Amino acid sequence: MAARREVQRQAMMDSQREMDIQREVDMRRLQEAEMEQRTQRAVDEAMKKAAAENAVPQQDAAVMVSPPPQQIYHTPSPMPMQMQSPPGQPYALAPNMVPGIPPEQMARVPSPQPPAYSSEYLPQDRPKSAQGIGSAAPATESNVRYCTECGFGCQIGDKFCSRCGAKQAT
Repeated sequence: MAARREVQRQAMMDSQREMDIQREVDMRRLQEAEMEQRTQRAVDEAMKKAAAENAVPQQDAAVMVSPPPQQIYHTPSPMPMQMQSPPGQPYALAPNMVPGIPPEQMARVPSPQPPAYSSEYLPQDRPKSAQGIGSAAPATESNVRYCTECGFGCQIGDKFCSRCGAKQAT
């Protein structure tokens, strides 16, 4: 009789231990899911903020990079103009004709060209607050994993893509 009770007590302890283990596993899963949701929200907010900040400078840069169109001041008429002077009036030049200057030179005024940029850039020319920016060594293949969604090179330890926010394979 004592042996039977001991077996039942052991079975109860085993089932209690199994339930405790299962409860802990469920709690960990819940915590991980909450952590992923918080991380995803933070990534989404950062992506929205970065997109909003980058949209304005990109539009400004596009405007600044494109060369200004050439301005036309005096365009010669495609049809030959007939001079009609009232009787008794001296001969008058057409409004777009200037003596001594061919019409081709009057037609276009050259547009200003953007300044030439030096291909030689020295980091010490940067302000002190920006001297370390952009001069880091490129990432090596050993610590880069490419996103399956957008192809961006992310760090191995990242759970989410730093460009599109997609969850990274582990």
